[in-house]
Amino acid sequence: MITKGSSMDQTGRFLEELFKMNYDRLFRYCMVKLDSDKQAAADCVGDVFLIAKNKAELLMQHPDPVGFLNKTAVNCCRNHAKYRRRRLRRFVSLDAFMDRIGFSGEPGALPPPDPLADQPRLSPEELEKLRAEVLSELTEEEHELYLMHYEEGLGFDAVGEKLGVSPNAARMRVFRLSDRLRTAAKERISGAEADKEGRKER
Repeated sequence: MITKGSSMDQTGRFLEELFKMNYDRLFRYCMVKLDSDKQAAADCVGDVFLIAKNKAELLMQHPDPVGFLNKTAVNCCRNHAKYRRRRLRRFVSLDAFMDRIGFSGEPGALPPPDPLADQPRLSPEELEKLRAEVLSELTEEEHELYLMHYEEGLGFDAVGEKLGVSPNAARMRVFRLSDRLRTAAKERISGAEADKEGRKER
């Protein structure tokens, strides 16, 4: 008899194995489709595996899980390319650009996008409050990983070296952290919006 706990463990092992076997191949594909933009490719692959995680139970029964990943990667690349074209139309001042360059932990490179920053519905004050609340719930190790990857802008090789793990293991940890941050942010925003609606009805 498979218990709930063992079922969750089995799902976790399935996703981790899928991640290990397909990450590098999907990353190379995304690099080609996104003009060798490493960060964009990494974000795309992260989105692919986030979708896979959210559909894990169905994916375990899928006749071709790898084919599902491939198709999802194609769609993610298309969406990312459209988003990037929209962003390129926006005017970015030289001062703001130089500030971002200086913020990076690697010369000439921009820090990776913070999963907590992409919340267009929030004001700057609300966004700062959300970030503080979500980060306060992280473990010490997760907070250290957040600082290294999202604030210092360190890549997977550098993060792995600091943590004493392989680059692939560092990728997996960042993927899990990103998933947790996005989920926590979504839950808090949904809860806040529900509270606002409740107050309006009174």
